Amino acid sequence: MLLIFAVTVWLCSFGIAFARRRASDAWQDVLAVGVLGVATAGFFWRLLVGQVWMPAGGGDLAQFLYPTYAFAAEWWRRGILPLWNPYLFAGAPFVGDIQSGIFYPFNLLTFLLSSPLTFRDLEYLAVLHFFIAGAGMYSFLRLGNWGL
Repeated sequence: MLLIFAVTVWLCSFGIAFARRRASDAWQDVLAVGVLGVATAGFFWRLLVGQVWMPAGGGDLAQFLYPTYAFAAEWWRRGILPLWNPYLFAGAPFVGDIQSGIFYPFNLLTFLLSSPLTFRDLEYLAVLHFFIAGAGMYSFLRLGNWGL
């Protein structure tokens, strides 16, 4: 679901930039970000088509983040800010736990769009973070050279 949304946004952005390519060089930037998206999808192709799990054996993604994010997603869908997690130890503050990530925009989008939240959704979220890292580095290198 999140992958389809990302591809749709990129296609719309590329279409707009390509239509206005004579007015600016923005189409080159959209094309470069698209190439980064294709490279990310190429690197994670087996995960994206459902052949493998990431990381192998689950790691922290399965043992800690999935239960944490599933708890947050459940409470956000109910319309309640998850302040306290009664399932950790004898109860623990949830809103103040940095690992919960309940206010991170991409997590919020995932929590609200995925019903119920699955482990595959978290894998797609991890792949999205790889793409964001590449696009952010491209933006830094391309736009950060303004004489600062």
